[in-house]
Amino acid sequence: MGFKITARLQPFILPYSEQVAERFVKTLADCGVWAFQTEGLKLRVCMSDKEKAVYSRIGKVLGFDILSNFKRFGMIEFGDYVYSATDKRRMLKLYSDLA
Repeated sequence: MGFKITARLQPFILPYSEQVAERFVKTLADCGVWAFQTEGLKLRVCMSDKEKAVYSRIGKVLGFDILSNFKRFGMIEFGDYVYSATDKRRMLKLYSDLA
């Protein structure tokens, strides 16, 4: 119909999002997506047990413990666990190069 479609990919979860990058970008292209924008996962440092259970379930699907991964490799910024600037740049460069 002539529309340019943009997809929003959120949240990126490292290292999983790096492992599936090539397949994911190909799938977007096969669907006719013209562009995409991204944002990495961030987690509240003080979260409820219910939130922790949700991330535990997601982690089981992805094959790693998301909360432990953030505590080990993430950093705290304004009360949230976030990816470091280096990790964000690496992730965005990978997807940009594939696009």
